[in-house]
Amino acid sequence: MAAGATLLLLAACSAPEAEADGPYAEAARDAQRQATTDFERDVFDDLTVSRDEYEEAVARYVKCIKDAGADVLPIDQGGYYSYQVSGDIAAYDAVADRCSAGTRVLIEPFYVNLVRNPDAQDFPDIVAECFVRHDGVDEEVTGSDVTAYLDASTSGDPLPFEVDAEVFDLCMSNPQN
Repeated sequence: MAAGATLLLLAACSAPEAEADGPYAEAARDAQRQATTDFERDVFDDLTVSRDEYEEAVARYVKCIKDAGADVLPIDQGGYYSYQVSGDIAAYDAVADRCSAGTRVLIEPFYVNLVRNPDAQDFPDIVAECFVRHDGVDEEVTGSDVTAYLDASTSGDPLPFEVDAEVFDLCMSNPQN
């Protein structure tokens, strides 16, 4: 993980839970098979991840980091957390992977997907809908347009359309807002 950076990881004040036969059911079964701790097995036992279970995973991760002498602060991103590392960055780097295992490594990505994209739609499509819904663009955009925008923003090519910066941040972090 990049030392000293705010690490965007993928949670909501209230979020849907995966149903045993819903769009994330197979991912829940995969996580259940990959679980390495009793905590993870208990969380995925019902093939769901509740907000409380997610919060517990984050709390266990943060405690592990702090117990190892590092400092990490979870920052709410409108439904899920990013993590800001401060203090002894080398201490954080030395324990981050170990502390993620068994706490949040399986639970957090699963939960964040539920928050950001509960119906497992094509992500660029729901981001485009969010841009339009929040009047962040002057024109109709599609998922393909969003993909082109993101590609251009990383390659340095001209952007295919303008988007309000606040709306961009809102929709990229959680297009369900």
